[in-house]
Amino acid sequence: MKRFIIPFSIMLMLSGTAVYADDPITVRIDGDAVDFSEYDNVLPYIESGRTMMPIRAVAESLGEKEDWDADNEIVTIDDRIELEVNNDVAIVDGKQVIMDVPAEIRKSRTFVPLRFV
Repeated sequence: MKRFIIPFSIMLMLSGTAVYADDPITVRIDGDAVDFSEYDNVLPYIESGRTMMPIRAVAESLGEKEDWDADNEIVTIDDRIELEVNNDVAIVDGKQVIMDVPAEIRKSRTFVPLRFV
């Protein structure tokens, strides 16, 4: 029985759905695709099993106002959400919310995990 279970377990671990770099991630808000060309074509990406989203594109697509404090590397969205780069704690309506991974900068844009959005 063990001779069957071990190879079967290895086969299960190796099988799965692959996500390739050439496959674009489509983001839809109320059925409409977010046009990332308006944001220098900075696209969402997947790293270590986390989908990271450029927060400005998402916030503005939702009609939210986003502000950037370059000195402190803090993004504020409609005075309700505060995100600090390299910090996994966000402030939402005055309460701390822990994200899966910290907000980060890539290609001059701030990215947050999809689960936070």
